[in-house]
Amino acid sequence: MELNIRDFTLLLIKSYKRYTDGYISEQTAYREAYMLNNIIKSIEVTELEARLERIEGVLQNGK
Repeated sequence: MELNIRDFTLLLIKSYKRYTDGYISEQTAYREAYMLNNIIKSIEVTELEARLERIEGVLQNGK
């Protein structure tokens, strides 16, 4: 099973909901948000790198 940005965004929303409902503290919500946002950014960078490599491959082979 491969996780994607949408999965982590949903976890971020769930964390916010748990915070606003009073199930977790502000500190816990902050920590979860920090961790999830870093994961999201890492996935975005990885996906952009893969896209760039494909584009570079097309440009090199197209010449």
